[in-house]
Amino acid sequence: MPETGPSEIVAVNRRFNAMLANLSQIERDRALLLAGVSHDLRTPLARLRLGVEMHGDAAAQAGMVADIEEMDRIIGQFL
Repeated sequence: MPETGPSEIVAVNRRFNAMLANLSQIERDRALLLAGVSHDLRTPLARLRLGVEMHGDAAAQAGMVADIEEMDRIIGQFL
């Protein structure tokens, strides 16, 4: 908002602009945090997937792969 006009309006607009800037920074920080968490979780999930696929029991393997895929979908929702 433009910071012009009577002093009361300038003060309100200045605070409003500061609030918008803070909210924008919070959103950027949130996105960065979620990207970092996503990366940190997907690496062990990839190792788990490899271990599961090397496992011999097909029934157990199918259940574990489904769990890993569900966790991956949950991570994707946060992004």
